[in-house]
Amino acid sequence: MNASSPAPSGGTGSPGVPVPQRYWAVAAILASITLSVLDGSIVQVALPVIAHALAVTPAESVRVVNAYQLTLAAGLIPFAALGDVLGYRRVFRVALVVFGLASAGCAAATTLDALTLARAIQGLGAAALIGSTGALTRVVYPAEKFGRGIGLNATVVASSSALGPSVAALILAHAPWNWLFWVNVPIATIAFAIAWRTLPDNRRTPNAYDWKSALFSALTVATMLFGVETIGQRAPPLVSVAILALAFTLGTAYVRMQLRQPAPLLPVDLLARPAIALSVGAGLLNFVGQMLVFVLLPFQMVGTYGFTIGQAGLVMTAWPATVACIASFSGRLADRGGSAKIGAAGLLVAATGLFLLLALPASPAPLDIAWRLALAGAGVGMFQPPNVRLVLSAAPLERTGAVGSIMPTARLIGQTLGASFAAMLLGIASSNAFVIAVAIAGTLMLVSAAMTAVKSAGGA
Repeated sequence: MNASSPAPSGGTGSPGVPVPQRYWAVAAILASITLSVLDGSIVQVALPVIAHALAVTPAESVRVVNAYQLTLAAGLIPFAALGDVLGYRRVFRVALVVFGLASAGCAAATTLDALTLARAIQGLGAAALIGSTGALTRVVYPAEKFGRGIGLNATVVASSSALGPSVAALILAHAPWNWLFWVNVPIATIAFAIAWRTLPDNRRTPNAYDWKSALFSALTVATMLFGVETIGQRAPPLVSVAILALAFTLGTAYVRMQLRQPAPLLPVDLLARPAIALSVGAGLLNFVGQMLVFVLLPFQMVGTYGFTIGQAGLVMTAWPATVACIASFSGRLADRGGSAKIGAAGLLVAATGLFLLLALPASPAPLDIAWRLALAGAGVGMFQPPNVRLVLSAAPLERTGAVGSIMPTARLIGQTLGASFAAMLLGIASSNAFVIAVAIAGTLMLVSAAMTAVKSAGGA
């Protein structure tokens, strides 16, 4: 295993690294994905326990989740672009160290402020990990197997999301809440050891890192997401408008700054390519629709259908479980060509599953909801890996990091928008919120399918 395997010297594809080095490198990448995804989901389940242990209110405990999400979103683009300059391998290794140390800090925290700070640092580590994984996947796999790698990543993301609540419950049943974070330390350590030995280097951009753009990027994304969240929390309208106006001002200055750069941190030049722009737009709408359903479905099942929390959680697992089953297959299929056609077909399947939720009987059984969610999840599993593959493959190899950060950022923005819209629906139309949300989500899937079909017509 040679960690300093030469980077490819030309073209937009990668020759990959040889077996068995590739298998070990993939293991390090998948371990990092598991860490970042699980840590975002298991803490939400543990919030009541953490609030009680630290003697804070449930509302105050939410800071633990928000700190992680905000720094994660703000750091994605800057850290991904840093990999283009310094090397994805180097950024990935440092990120594992930061994530592991921050996890230890979370576990050792005895106050909410200390835990919130450690979670913010942990979010930065997760941002660097997520910002590197897409680019590293492209370098590790040969070009003809790149879709397979993306599909495997998506499978691990979905599996980790589905297992998050169960893992949290298992840990909390046998140990204090601190162990939710202690378990990260040995995993990060092992992943670092594997990454040190097996991850290859990459061809780097000759441009210097643009620290000013990185700062504007972080401030723009964080301010925008914070402003959107205030809408969902029904803050005074003037407060939300003021924050979003600031985000717009920062964003305008940021984009103008990027337009003057030869290799911008925010790849506005690459986003001008129709294949990339349509893929990102379709992905964003897809995540808005998913989050609308995920937020409101538990309220509908428990409050209207009379399910227990345990039943609701088990039924909702049907969606990520089918994503996990289908994603690897769709990634392999995309390697044979026709990524856009596969993605468009998947979105039509997802829309069908969602619209079928509108035909539920007045008192549905768990299976009535589960198979519809499974159908929607299967469609999303068909769409996501080919869509991500198309975005990453459309960029020059040395700028994979910059363009690879766009889709995770779109995911976070879409999830934040979806959650905020769901909160608004609960406030203004609580009795019909679920029906409205499902109708909107299904429509967004159809719009995304149309956007993806345009790529297909263009030969994507």
